[in-house]
Amino acid sequence: MSLVSPWSIQCHLKYQSMLFEQTPTSVIIFMMSDIVCNGNIVMKEITLNFKEQLWELKIRGRIVVLEDLDITNTFYCTTSNLHEIFEIVHKIKICTEIDTEHKTKVPIHIIWERIAERGDENTQNFKMRSKTCKQVVGWSYTGDSCHTCINNLNAFKNEETDLIDLNKVDEDDLKKILKQVFPGA
Repeated sequence: MSLVSPWSIQCHLKYQSMLFEQTPTSVIIFMMSDIVCNGNIVMKEITLNFKEQLWELKIRGRIVVLEDLDITNTFYCTTSNLHEIFEIVHKIKICTEIDTEHKTKVPIHIIWERIAERGDENTQNFKMRSKTCKQVVGWSYTGDSCHTCINNLNAFKNEETDLIDLNKVDEDDLKKILKQVFPGA
């Protein structure tokens, strides 16, 4: 059982990972996913805190709640434990949203994106994702979307209220957004 430190981490990287930041007590590692979103590869950001022996995962800037996936956020500073973390992160499936036609109207609580697989960027699909997306698909889910996107976007399919036409320039759009964000203002 060999121990790993922030300074020796570079020798242990797997699955197209790269060391992004290194301090005496922690490291940030980027692991490439197979998803391209709006022309950019979606990265899985792993932060290892060696002092606290805790780790976290971020996708698209949002912290993944590891406990929701029945994964502990603690780790031991050993080579085998580090490889287990890389294996888990590699296997975690990123939410690839809900397919949609090219729409010009989207509710303000939904993000519209172009998604492709890495290596096949010329074949892009238009997809919608909830702004509260969990970023990952649970182990027991068989689809490509997290439960939050499924619930929020299925409710949107028949909804025609609170839509903003992105092709129209309208001064009322900002007022509409502000009223929804700050009711009564």
